[in-house]
Amino acid sequence: MQILKLSYEPARANRLNNHPAKKDDSLLGLFPKPQYFQVHFQHLHEHNQQLHEELAQLKDTVAKTDEKLGRLLALLSGKSVMG
Repeated sequence: MQILKLSYEPARANRLNNHPAKKDDSLLGLFPKPQYFQVHFQHLHEHNQQLHEELAQLKDTVAKTDEKLGRLLALLSGKSVMG
């Protein structure tokens, strides 16, 4: 079995990031920039709000449909519906 060795190449990271390597930057260079997360979470927040609004509309539609179904079943069974 061959052991896979994962290594980080600081020289390559310097070329990609266009700034000199520092001890603390070597690990941080492996991760996306904070702006990526800001945009990503803003998108998730907006999408989440849209989904909550759609869910509220769907709940309202289900409640109205359930009410109509109750009336229809009552009419089909011969009972009068007051309401």
